[in-house]
Amino acid sequence: YTDSQASDSESQLSALTSHLSATTSQLSDTTSQSSDTSSQVSESNSEENESMSQASDSDSQTSDSDSQISDSDSQLSPSPSRLSTATSHLSDTTSQVNDT
Repeated sequence: YTDSQASDSESQLSALTSHLSATTSQLSDTTSQSSDTSSQVSESNSEENESMSQASDSDSQTSDSDSQISDSDSQLSPSPSRLSTATSHLSDTTSQVNDT
């Protein structure tokens, strides 16, 4: 085992170590990018959930408004029974006036 062979081995070992260091650095960069992507996906999901919640609130408000309109329509629309009573009362009053 000569000094030349030992020197070649050390040179190869140094090159391998340098390559390993570069690969490790690339792996670290890839992991960092993956983490950033996961964070962006999480933020996007959060915004989507917030939008869905706002849409749900809007639907609920619309439903409440529809209910209030329905109640108003119900109050504005006289029931047949009340209308019949009023007509009967008007008829009685007219009869009394005619009798007088």
